[in-house]
Amino acid sequence: MSRVAARIALALGAAAAATLAVSLPTSATSSRAAGSLIDVPVHFTVRDVNRTPLHCPTSGRTYTVAGRLVAPASGVGSAATLYLSGVIFSGLFEFHNDLVPGYDFTREMAKLGQTSVVIDRLGYGKTRPYPRDGRSVCVGALADGVHQVISALHTGRYSAGGDPRSFKRVAVGAYSLGGVIAELEQASFGDQSALALISWADQGFSRYGTPPSYVLASCSPGRAKAPGGVKGYLRVLPPEKVPPLLSRAADPRIIATLRTHEELDPCGQQLTGYKWFTGLAQLAWPRITIPVLVIYGHYDVLFTPGAWLAQWAHFINTRDRTLIGIPDGQMLMLDRHVPLTRRLLSGWLAVHGL
Repeated sequence: MSRVAARIALALGAAAAATLAVSLPTSATSSRAAGSLIDVPVHFTVRDVNRTPLHCPTSGRTYTVAGRLVAPASGVGSAATLYLSGVIFSGLFEFHNDLVPGYDFTREMAKLGQTSVVIDRLGYGKTRPYPRDGRSVCVGALADGVHQVISALHTGRYSAGGDPRSFKRVAVGAYSLGGVIAELEQASFGDQSALALISWADQGFSRYGTPPSYVLASCSPGRAKAPGGVKGYLRVLPPEKVPPLLSRAADPRIIATLRTHEELDPCGQQLTGYKWFTGLAQLAWPRITIPVLVIYGHYDVLFTPGAWLAQWAHFINTRDRTLIGIPDGQMLMLDRHVPLTRRLLSGWLAVHGL
């Protein structure tokens, strides 16, 4: 574990350097306020296709992935981190939450010198259209969609509030279920520069989460989700089990925002995602050779304590893997010690040229 400790020290040092760097004066402007951070809407045109080994049917239809690009006022640079959300909430709620001061993850990362892109996955938030039947959502196609977004970021072929920028290097920060999508995407296409798994392990699940029997019962035929979703959506967790995804020390103002921003989840994510755990994950892990960070909360109710070291150990073909624990719950980006999480993540990205 000495290598892990050394990388944490490097990350802390880099985070401090990044903090100093962004304190310099700048004349750049933002979409929100002159002289502040860059924060613009972005849209990506993505086809519902699946070129990954996780096979499930797709429609071939086109949809528009919505998100935000957030960067330091000094400019976007040549590298960016793409953030993928989990379930229950949209990506913009999880990583661009401006409801409570200090908890807008990507804007605070911009203050540390980081450029971020956060998107809403198919069936969530502002991405359109929602599938009529949420059971048609295929995890393999979601990973392919992330590949298409990364390709667009590399080439600059997407819609932005101003001239879209291209990025030489794109890391992925994947929270919860987004971790499966990110691992599958990298194993299939190999286009990420680094991978940060946030509160995700492929084993060591506790009994707090949703059992398969509940998913099957809830998705026959499933609920409707406006706009456009006629059936095939479910509530992954009952409302009373959502607040404990944060630690007991979480800000009450954040907890108060949860209920009004919860979303129904497309059933297809759970119904097709099981294939990841039937041998595909074991085939995918050796194909991931880029730097990997596994960052987790000590009070995560969804996983047992041994899950995290086991997850770190999966990436046998990279010499650059880091494991960091935070004294928070599952939703690290909205919990009490999120400033520490952001500093460590920013430092780790900076160490890797991101």
